[in-house]
Amino acid sequence: MRSWLKTVKAYTVALMLCFALAVSTLVISFSYYLVYQYQLRISVQSIGFNQQLISRNIERDLTDAFTLANWCSIGANPPARYLVARYDPVLAVRTYERLQEEWANKRTYEYMDRVVVISNDDSSRLLQTGRTTGGSLPFLSKNTESLMAKYELKNGAYIYDISADPFSQRSSEVVNILAPVYIPGGRDVIGTVYIALNTRVITDNLKGYKLEDGAVLYLTINDKSYKITEDGFVLTDRIGDIQVSKKYNYVEEGQIIGTIDDPDGRNLDAVSCRIRDGLTLTQLSDHGSALPPAGSWLPLVIGVCCLILLLSLLAILTLNRAISQPVARISRKLKKIAEGDFSHDPNIESDSEIGAVGHGINQLSHDVVELMETRLASEQNKKELEYRMLQSQINPHFLYNSLGAIKWMATLQKADGIAEMTTALSRLLKTVSKDQRKVVPLRDEIALLDDYFMTLKYRYGGTVSFDKYIEDDKLLDCCLPRFVLQPLMENAIFHGIEPKGRGKIELHISEDNGKASISIWDDGIGIDPEALSNMDWDTSETPDSKQLSVGLRSVHQRVSNVFGSEYGLNIESEPDKFTKMTIRVPLFDSSVNRKGCGENILDHTKNKQEGGNV
Repeated sequence: MRSWLKTVKAYTVALMLCFALAVSTLVISFSYYLVYQYQLRISVQSIGFNQQLISRNIERDLTDAFTLANWCSIGANPPARYLVARYDPVLAVRTYERLQEEWANKRTYEYMDRVVVISNDDSSRLLQTGRTTGGSLPFLSKNTESLMAKYELKNGAYIYDISADPFSQRSSEVVNILAPVYIPGGRDVIGTVYIALNTRVITDNLKGYKLEDGAVLYLTINDKSYKITEDGFVLTDRIGDIQVSKKYNYVEEGQIIGTIDDPDGRNLDAVSCRIRDGLTLTQLSDHGSALPPAGSWLPLVIGVCCLILLLSLLAILTLNRAISQPVARISRKLKKIAEGDFSHDPNIESDSEIGAVGHGINQLSHDVVELMETRLASEQNKKELEYRMLQSQINPHFLYNSLGAIKWMATLQKADGIAEMTTALSRLLKTVSKDQRKVVPLRDEIALLDDYFMTLKYRYGGTVSFDKYIEDDKLLDCCLPRFVLQPLMENAIFHGIEPKGRGKIELHISEDNGKASISIWDDGIGIDPEALSNMDWDTSETPDSKQLSVGLRSVHQRVSNVFGSEYGLNIESEPDKFTKMTIRVPLFDSSVNRKGCGENILDHTKNKQEGGNV
């Protein structure tokens, strides 16, 4: 059982089950979140839309009461003229009939329980009409004075609050509307218009308004908030400011949608709609009221999760056939190979990556068999190879002896040029074939350069000269990689002087800021500035200088690899004037120079790694 748990099949099954569980959890969470957000947005939008309709209806019904109050307050109308005129019973009757006519002509007159126009100076000078005037208290001076003391007049008609009618024997609450009465022809206030508006003007419009569980509806009048209940209006603390939210897509003019924190610390959804100035309808509801019922989305989520599990099982079966079984066959084949069975097994090969591994194992088995078969043959050819190696060592000696014979024949025939050139070529070939050092002293590299120039001097018939300028002989002890000066001279001759026809080459060796500076200078055709600027020691060469830069790049990289990135090759050139190629290498002191170049380079590398000075 424990060994099965460590198999690829068990790992695949566990991985797919974890994947299915994770995807199912994400689907459930994300689906719930989307449904909740959608339900919340739809709920808030529905509340806002219903509030708009109700607010328009309430505002329409209130308009009649405000129109009547404004009519009474205008000084040119009969109620204002009655308050300032000398008392006349006939005028009082006519004014009363006119007021009653205006009241009865309003569409919502049935909500106007009482309309009172009273003088501020003489409480006995008043007019009253309405639906419930029969149950009025006597209009004594103390009643009118208490009315004046309770309310504060403002300009224009406005709703003051919801409270008991001060002129009624019953204690039922009404919507109190006030307006000042102005003197005819002026702006002085001479009286007050009071309208007791039945609260049914609001509650009748709310009959079709359905509140969700836990939701509360508030009516705000100026700075007072009233909780609307089945029993009426309850004065409460003023609700706080609504934090506007932009996540709801339904916002109209005069409406605020957002959230608000209640005194209990809950964050509630708030939808507020302005009916008119100083009058606002607000609904507060808990987020939980928007939670979707489980029956509407849970079956769908369960179905999706079952589908994910089914697909996971199919994936497990597919992966078992595609991975587990081929891996098991390869494992059995490896056990057979360990037992010495190298036969070809076509069952472990297929077009997949695992099949490619099986093909490689079969090929490895075949190669092992071939290797075992060829090992015996290689033993038989060993003596023959040793003989060939001995022969390859004899051939260079034959070449050196032949060049020596040519030299002596040229000497006997007084052909000094041939003898000199043959001697230089022989030394050059010995150095190239026998010297295995990677780093050599500068003096050895100059000797190689002399031999190389000797072979070229006779080729060009004296049209090329070579001079050396050495600042100090101690500089000849510095070390540099083998064969770095020969490519520079070759470049100077073939690319600089040969196109020109003749010229000279100079070798300058000097000390520069604690480094040895080795320069090859020629007066050839030079290098084009654009080609020179495009030379990149680390990447590809330019098309115009391909032959030129390959060898130079090799020199630069070899010097940099041995001594570090601050060392290498630098080229200066002016077309038709000169080309100067300079190599900078470390300059070791005299005590170090007594060591070999290989030990110098090791010391230099160690000091660089440890951050020391050379």
